[in-house]
Amino acid sequence: MRFTAKPKNGSFKKISFKKLLAFYFVFIYLALFLVMDLPRLYLNRNRATETDNNALLEDTLGLNAYNFREKPAIAEDSDLTAVLIVGIDTRNAIVKDGEFYSQNPGSDNSVYTRNTDTIMQAVYDHRTGNILMISIPRDMGIDVRKDCLKYSGAINQVYVKGQRSSCEESGIELLQEVVESVTGIKSQYYVMVSLNAFEEVIKIVGETNSKGEKGIFVNNPKDVWDVYPIATGWENVYFPKGKLFLNPYRALQYARTRQYTSDFDRAGRQQLIVEAVIDRVLSTDTLLNPSKINELLTSFDSLLVYSKPQNFTEILQLLDVARQIDKERIYHIVLDPEFGGHEAFLNKAPHDRRGPYYMVPTAWKDCPGNEFCKVQDRISEILINPDLIE
Repeated sequence: MRFTAKPKNGSFKKISFKKLLAFYFVFIYLALFLVMDLPRLYLNRNRATETDNNALLEDTLGLNAYNFREKPAIAEDSDLTAVLIVGIDTRNAIVKDGEFYSQNPGSDNSVYTRNTDTIMQAVYDHRTGNILMISIPRDMGIDVRKDCLKYSGAINQVYVKGQRSSCEESGIELLQEVVESVTGIKSQYYVMVSLNAFEEVIKIVGETNSKGEKGIFVNNPKDVWDVYPIATGWENVYFPKGKLFLNPYRALQYARTRQYTSDFDRAGRQQLIVEAVIDRVLSTDTLLNPSKINELLTSFDSLLVYSKPQNFTEILQLLDVARQIDKERIYHIVLDPEFGGHEAFLNKAPHDRRGPYYMVPTAWKDCPGNEFCKVQDRISEILINPDLIE
């Protein structure tokens, strides 16, 4: 395939599609390199060079700080790499020093203290290439037993309590630890998303439908009738079963509504939205569009709180893993009372005491200090055999 470009002198020149593709590849990776790692590479530019041509080239470009001959490993634990995805129900917020700050009129510009309504782990198994998406409902009952913080209650308050505590860990780091205590899987990376960021990212990476609207496609497994909060009260929403096109606002409704369904149903829909967004981010429409890459980088810095890769080589390998993702090998579970069978691993509510509602592990007495041991065992079994998912 060839493209034709018209220079100023009026004559035409054919451009090879492969050359055009190579240009975009180099341009995008160079942009990432300049944004993420140029300062570090500059400081290491005077390292000793080797005699072979490849080493000379690395030194000339300032890349000899990295060992490209031995492929570096991305962060993982027991062949598993996990990303913790956290959604905070906030609008009119900006990111400053790793926190969400209020921009509402009349506010004191204070740090947001809203609870985390979405908690999800995306786990990549390096052995099989499978991805397991684990949703943890916000009312999962957990225990934090640290000298700097004692807390027993719903997991959605852990982030806020961690921020307000005297613990050395940040709120998100404490939440990472607590999620690991539930699933048994360590999260090496994290991303926190506000409502503003959710809609903005879909506007950037979404595809255009026949009406000229930007959005994403999801395969909705069942009809959803519900209501959604608006400034004047509530509005009715309906999402029919089947393939749906959702503009940014409709996608937000689909991911948040729960008044007449449940937190568990909502968690499943959120997984579908995340999967659709990831699919669009990794599409050629996005990766081969420098303008979209730039918009995403700008949005990430201003609207998201996320863990940054340590160096350029880690970025390359993360992209390599992303490139190999097979949508048919993505599996979903929600840690609800039906996980593994009705209340086999999690009770919908404590049956023997009064107080606030939150879920508890059924076998909490079997493993003192690690009450989710049976849940962790079941997740490990699913990683080996995804057919166990019901």
